[in-house]
Amino acid sequence: LTKLKNDKAVFGAPCSVYDNFKSARANGAPDVEADPCTNSADSNQLGSSIEASGNSLQEALVNDICVRSTENTAAFEYVMVQLRDVPTVMVPVSSDNNILKLISLFYRGKPKPHDGLLKAMQTVIGTPVTADGWKRAFITTCTSAHWQVL
Repeated sequence: LTKLKNDKAVFGAPCSVYDNFKSARANGAPDVEADPCTNSADSNQLGSSIEASGNSLQEALVNDICVRSTENTAAFEYVMVQLRDVPTVMVPVSSDNNILKLISLFYRGKPKPHDGLLKAMQTVIGTPVTADGWKRAFITTCTSAHWQVL
C-alpha cells in the first residue's frame, strides 16, 4: 500500500482522493503538510481533476501489490476469514458462494458474474482445495483492471 501512496500519479491522479481531508486539519486553510493538489479554496473539493487512465506501469504495480497481499500472512488470513462458511475450517470450500464473496471484496455492490466465470474460478482454485488455490483466485481477481474504475 505504500507503493500506492507514493505513486499516486501512476494510479490516475496527482494526488489521492483521501489526501483532501488533510486540508481540513488547519481550520479550512491550506495545510502545509497536504499535497499541493489538495489545497483548494474549498477543502471539500480536490484542487486537481482525477484522470484515471490505465498504463503499463500501473498494471505492473497493481500486480505486485496483489501478489504481495497473498504473501503477507495477516492480509491473506483476513481474506480467508471473509470467505469461510465455518470459522474453524482453515481453507474455504470452492463453492459458487465463496467465489462470489471473493469477487465482492473487489466488486462491491456489483451484479453476480456470469456462471462461466464462477466455473473458471473453480478451475483456478483447483482440486483438492488449498490456500495456494485461493491465492491464485485472489490474484486473478485483484489484477483485473475493471474493479479499479472510480
